Amino acid sequence: MKRKGKICRGSTILIQSRSKMIVPSMTRREVAAHLFSEIRNNQKRIATKAGIMAKKMLKAGRKIHAYQQRLGSNTLLTIYIYGIDDKGVDYAVGCWFTSDKGLCWASAGQYDVNFYSAHFFQRYAERYLMQSMSVLDAAKEYYREFQVSMARQTDEIAEGVHKIQLPLKNGGLALGFNDKVNNIVVYNTFVSKQLLGLKQLNDVDDDKELNEALQNLDHSHYKLIYDAMKL
Repeated sequence: MKRKGKICRGSTILIQSRSKMIVPSMTRREVAAHLFSEIRNNQKRIATKAGIMAKKMLKAGRKIHAYQQRLGSNTLLTIYIYGIDDKGVDYAVGCWFTSDKGLCWASAGQYDVNFYSAHFFQRYAERYLMQSMSVLDAAKEYYREFQVSMARQTDEIAEGVHKIQLPLKNGGLALGFNDKVNNIVVYNTFVSKQLLGLKQLNDVDDDKELNEALQNLDHSHYKLIYDAMKL
């Protein structure tokens, strides 16, 4: 019988390497389209598995849990469960894969796909965790403290493409760009609070009240606000 998933600890997470669908030559847009399709077509299966794993997580007293689930198309998803309460389970679902730019993590959201480079997680480990660790272990630690927040767009660097900064719980920023044409967001690096410029500090302070309000909403209310801000 084929195993549907694998409980993963630390660097035992596998990298997508033999998928029939995701190959290094694919563009981010192609990877995003594939992920959206896979998750949409397997949403119930993914949610059911997450619920089962969340119960095990609660029983073990864990604050973060990562596991993998292979779909029928041979796509290997990685799921990070980072929050459980009486309203449901919060988790990030996506895929680790090797591209022509190196190791990447692609996480599918409601409307777009967020791509994180290996460099982002390396900087997160160095500048916030103050430790030397693998990219996969750093990603798990990233989701250990993950919370919902609204990213801010800044300078336009190309038509339909803007710089973007995402405030994190630790006070630092995930930096990258938002490609509205292809509905993808790419985070390339992390800057700790101590290294932020004056404008970045002011942006974080300006957005603090909004993000605190978002973090106190349930999923349905958050979705309404998110939809309104996308208009």
